[in-house]
Amino acid sequence: MIKTKYTLLLLAGFLVVILGLVGYFLYNNNIPLTPAKDPVTTSLNKQSSEDDSASIEKDLQDTDTDSINSDLDSLEKEVAQ
Repeated sequence: MIKTKYTLLLLAGFLVVILGLVGYFLYNNNIPLTPAKDPVTTSLNKQSSEDDSASIEKDLQDTDTDSINSDLDSLEKEVAQ
């Protein structure tokens, strides 16, 4: 009974140390956890916060709507293969 208790405590201790080391290495890793920003997202973040019609029209003109379906088209081509 006592031997089993000490074995479980030792196992729990090793688990805590291993989880701590994994957390440390993940925290200090230089790999960014957030995805890289694409130009479309960056341009959308630059839109005006005004709600008058001139600002809305300017935002619509500045938005590139030609490339909206380009990712969808390439995905459809991949699925069709």
